[in-house]
Order: sequence, then C-alpha cells, then structure tokens
Amino acid sequence: MTACLTAIDQRAAFYLPGSPATIERLHNALSIHDFTRGTVLARQGDMPRNVHFLESGYVGTTVTSPQAHDYIIAFFRPGDVFLLCSVMLNTPYPVAITLLQDSRIATVPVELFRACAATDLTLATGVAKALATQRQILAVHIRDLKLQPPAQRLASFLLNLAEDGDSRSALLLPCDRRILAGWLGLVPASASRAFRELERIGITGRGRQIEIASLDRLREFVHAA
Repeated sequence: MTACLTAIDQRAAFYLPGSPATIERLHNALSIHDFTRGTVLARQGDMPRNVHFLESGYVGTTVTSPQAHDYIIAFFRPGDVFLLCSVMLNTPYPVAITLLQDSRIATVPVELFRACAATDLTLATGVAKALATQRQILAVHIRDLKLQPPAQRLASFLLNLAEDGDSRSALLLPCDRRILAGWLGLVPASASRAFRELERIGITGRGRQIEIASLDRLREFVHAA
C-alpha cells in the first residue's frame, strides 16, 4: 500500500495540487482498488460517491444504444481523474464508467473532495484546469470527427497512444476495434477500411495488437493537409 500511496502522492502534486493540509486530508481518506477488464464502476444515472484517480490501466466512459450497441464517449489514461463534471456539479453520471483493461484506481469520498475544493483555492484551481483540459480534448475530438477523413482520425488516435521518442512502436488498443469504430464515428466496415489504408504507411497488426513501423510517417500522415 505504501508504494501505491507514493505514486498517488507524486501525481496529486502535479494533476491536482493543493495545500499540504488538503493533500494530507485526501491521502488519509484514499483507498486503492484493483479491477478486472470489463468491470462497470458506475452506470449512467448513478450519483457520484467517489472521485476516481486512474493509477494504471485504461478506462472508458460508455453509452449503450437502444439496439444494444456500446459506444465509447471518452478514454482516460493513468494519471487522469475522470468525470469531474458530475463530481463538482453533484449530478448523475451522464455515461457509464467501464474498465477497458485491468486497472488500479484510487478513490476519495466525493463529499470530502468537494469540501476540500470549496476551501482550498489551489485545489479548486487544479480542478478547474483538469475540467478545462478534458473539455478541450472533447472539443478537439469533435472537431476531428467533423473535419478529418476516417483513416486520419484513426491515425491521430494511434499517434496519441504511441510512446514519445520512439522511432517505431508496438501498441495494444484499449478496446476492441468494433468499440473503437464507434468512438471514431465510424461503422465497423469503415474502420476496417481505415486500418487497411494505414497499411501503406506501415501500420499492421490483428485484433488489438498494432505495430507501427515508423512514427515519423504516422505523424506526417496525421498532419497532412
């Protein structure tokens, strides 16, 4: 448990800064949980009971259509605090929270977190910045859905998954291709065509396994006008 707390300590100071007294209060109430892939942490319409800090793994916010198709609304990576909008507004979750990989998540009771944010300007500023960042990511995603062709949308997503500084990369998609297609605004057949189009710049693989022969070529494709 000590090692986990140390990891959270370092991230809290960067992602959600606060006064030493506030951080100590939050850490004293911190609990850490391991969840398996496919676990639904909360369903659409549930009220927030905890603030979630993703320590490892991958999380998606999801909705299910009347035809029982699942769609990803947003992805969250290690270091992210997710669905702060519902936490701070004290409103039901507009989407479900689903684990796309085995994940470790730290939680803090929502009432304590809101009380700390109401009295600590530094924490409140950190929350505002986190919300602004998530809003900006969503705005960029909507822009890309409107302006980018399918293959370029897919290439942008793969580039964001890749490790910086490497000339090539091996990736594991955070979800299966069918669910990823929905997030990209595509039907599965269109997503398959996009993957085939990227083969010409060295993107290969099957299922969730992806090999990128050259990140430079991928960047050039993403930023091509």
